[in-house]
Amino acid sequence: MKKLKKSRYMFLVLGISFVWFLGLDKSFFAETCNDCFSSWDIQQYRIFTIPFSQKVDEHKSLISCVAIDLGVPCQHRHLDRLHKQRWCGLLFCYLPCKSGIVRLSWDEELYDQKKSDRIKVFVNSNPRLPEEFYQRVLVEHDLEYWKQLQNELFLQKPANSEP
Repeated sequence: MKKLKKSRYMFLVLGISFVWFLGLDKSFFAETCNDCFSSWDIQQYRIFTIPFSQKVDEHKSLISCVAIDLGVPCQHRHLDRLHKQRWCGLLFCYLPCKSGIVRLSWDEELYDQKKSDRIKVFVNSNPRLPEEFYQRVLVEHDLEYWKQLQNELFLQKPANSEP
């Protein structure tokens, strides 16, 4: 009788462990928009792959910040998602288990209110800029145009500024 009880407890513990390690996981994802180059770090706690808790850290790109100020925010239609890590039972990393750098990001605090205001002034002198920006940068991915626009927006002095 004691052996039967011990074996039941053992099967119960093994069954709970089996369900714990197969059913519960913590996953890390990295998403990147191929249009504006913004990215998101996503951490999820999941039961049988269904998330019940999620934390998202957004990293806006300079293109995304400019697009928002121009009134043509990116719709993020071309997202890439990388499943970096899956921690089974919250204890050990199992496929996928990718470590390392996924992206290099810039300091979003460098894009301050002065730069935002400068874009709005620039739009007043060039009202077709939002549509042209959206089409050439976000749709056609014309990075030469983007570099030229950055020089005009951020490196040159505004026409109405003092020397």
